[in-house]
Amino acid sequence: MGTWEYRQTNSASPTGVDAEGERLVFRRAADGQLVVHYFGLERAGDAGLFYTAVEAKGLKVDPDGTVRLTVPARRLFRKRPESLEESATLEPAGSTKFELSLSGRLTEENLDVSCSAGGDSCPDSRMVFRRLSPGAQ
Repeated sequence: MGTWEYRQTNSASPTGVDAEGERLVFRRAADGQLVVHYFGLERAGDAGLFYTAVEAKGLKVDPDGTVRLTVPARRLFRKRPESLEESATLEPAGSTKFELSLSGRLTEENLDVSCSAGGDSCPDSRMVFRRLSPGAQ
């Protein structure tokens, strides 16, 4: 359970990484099922930065601890939704049709995943998500 964040390297940033990043929120639904919400960033060159929010599908945790999930096609927004419910109220600014396939393992306090997708949709081919403390979300 919890929120995990991946920030891309950014040489123009004073910290060396983006100010905000992709987030995976693992939680239990009302029926007890584990669900994952993906809050992503989509860079569109001169058009700027867009945000996405979607429930991941196909979540599987293998016996060896490997986590697999698919981030489906997403609507783009000009502001970052705080929740999936909020995203349903926002005016979309476009969409992306490519799915992201994420597969990885929990290593200490990091979720180390590989990403594959059609086009150039993955933020990076390897992403290390770090757990956010509850107050930092």
